[in-house]
Amino acid sequence: MTNISDWVQANAAVSLFITLSCYYLCLSLYKRFNHLAILQPVMVSIIVIISVLTFIEIPYQTYFQHNYPIHFLLGPATVALAIPLYKNKDRIKELAIPLCLAVIIGGSMAVFISILIAWGLGASNEVLLSLAPKSVTTPIALSISDSIGAIPSLTAAFVLITGVVGAVFAEPLFRLIGEEDDGIKGMAIGITAHGVGTAKALEISPQCGAFSALSMGLTGAYTALVLPYAIAILRSQNILP
Repeated sequence: MTNISDWVQANAAVSLFITLSCYYLCLSLYKRFNHLAILQPVMVSIIVIISVLTFIEIPYQTYFQHNYPIHFLLGPATVALAIPLYKNKDRIKELAIPLCLAVIIGGSMAVFISILIAWGLGASNEVLLSLAPKSVTTPIALSISDSIGAIPSLTAAFVLITGVVGAVFAEPLFRLIGEEDDGIKGMAIGITAHGVGTAKALEISPQCGAFSALSMGLTGAYTALVLPYAIAILRSQNILP
């Protein structure tokens, strides 16, 4: 595979084509089977792309650099979420206090429960710290990870897994508990499953997507402000090294 590998590494457009074509095919498959959870396009795309990169022996760092245009567009895509927010501003005002409380409680519990479970399973301190910001969107999570002395690459993996799991199991869980309010659904998804979950929320309804986008942003801001100080306090008490 040396010749193919060298050719792909020398042509950034090839890696970009692999990403876009893979996601398009996975998205088409997802729609073809009526949004079957196990075919969630981000999850399936990850599996396929990892398989392709491994088979043709492309270093991940090279692949990541070649896909810079997609990373750049994440910013404008996030800003575009302001559109459903504006359209649902009256409903957001109605649930403003419950939303703020949900962000504070949900954001705190997302960190606490994941760390507690990992600690109980014997995870190292580096893994615990890397796991802490898993429920916020990737750019914020990586910034937090770096500031608290965690491993950013491991944090990125935890963030991705969290988002995919949230997107896959959101609707089945809502059906299980009988939740029908799209605003509340959006809050839950945005707080726990950030960007990938928000994409799923937008499939449910514009209102669900709006609340998910707002919750995602507020949870990211809350976690970025509180978590580093909480870690610093734990270190000052010699609870963490």
